[in-house]
Amino acid sequence: KRYYPFSSIGSHVLGYMNQNENSGTNKVGAMGVEAGYEDALSGELGRVVTSTNGWGQEMISGYEMYFDAENGYDVHITMDERIQAMLEQTLVEGIETYDVQAGAFGIVMDPQIGAVLAMASSPDFDPNNWNAILSQELQAQIDQVAAEKGEDSEEMGAAWRAAWNKQMRNRTLDETYEPGSVFKPITVSIGLEEGIISLDSTYSCGGGKTVGGRTISCHKRGGHGQQNLTKAVGNSCNVALMNIAEQIGPEITWKYWKDFGLLEKTGIDLSGEEKGIFWDEDYFKSLPASESQELATSSFGQRFKVTPIEMITAFAAVINGGHLLQPYLVQSIADGDGNTVFYHETT
Repeated sequence: KRYYPFSSIGSHVLGYMNQNENSGTNKVGAMGVEAGYEDALSGELGRVVTSTNGWGQEMISGYEMYFDAENGYDVHITMDERIQAMLEQTLVEGIETYDVQAGAFGIVMDPQIGAVLAMASSPDFDPNNWNAILSQELQAQIDQVAAEKGEDSEEMGAAWRAAWNKQMRNRTLDETYEPGSVFKPITVSIGLEEGIISLDSTYSCGGGKTVGGRTISCHKRGGHGQQNLTKAVGNSCNVALMNIAEQIGPEITWKYWKDFGLLEKTGIDLSGEEKGIFWDEDYFKSLPASESQELATSSFGQRFKVTPIEMITAFAAVINGGHLLQPYLVQSIADGDGNTVFYHETT
């Protein structure tokens, strides 16, 4: 049996239990940790084997064999329910404040070990009643189709499935997006690590930079003027970042993207992870640094896509001194007597 006392909190990580089609009675993990660690959680059913005659009656001269049930293991996850609740509330407030139509996602990670302390994807669901549509917006879309096409129409069924699939997605793992300015510390760290720039480097921003015949604007159209590296990062200056990327060049940039794990899946212990979308390597490297609009715009996180889990994992490597850590959600597994049978070591 399962009961989730925090309702929808952490639902995309925990997953839910679904009916086992083969047995008709047993339930199995259908997504999240429930599915990924089904073998550890489920244990073994107990049973009694007896000999019977053709009418199903137990034979007096028969035999009995007893197989004891084995309890499933306890799976201890890294999430903190307080931080998780705060993250989800922050998403709710952000969606309401900015009238966000496409939902939201968020991750909190310990950058020293890679443990995920909170992971949220909106819209969410209640694993105690996983068939219910929680989002009022999604339910309104279903109701509109039902009113126009009828409750039993194919269109109604398709609308419900689309809404259900949307709320069940863990977007922190499978949605790619342009990271934007959060990517700028990655570019700066490459320049610092390679010794190409320093804290004393200076940059002049007049509001834009011409690259390959096109002027790419800074978010401050009037420009930031003369600034050192610290000021440029504090100002989130696009022009300074484009100049840094030009100094670094496409070859070194691509190498570090790979080293930061941005070109592949992180390998987090949840299913459904996708990877980012970048240019073809040969094409990206073939463009002259001073003429490459791709290199310029990528310096401030545009015209390519990453997943949220890729982005925070790379960002954690900037924070912790350059160690690319594998993110994870299961810290340990213990048997019924409390003995640890698995413990996640930092990878």
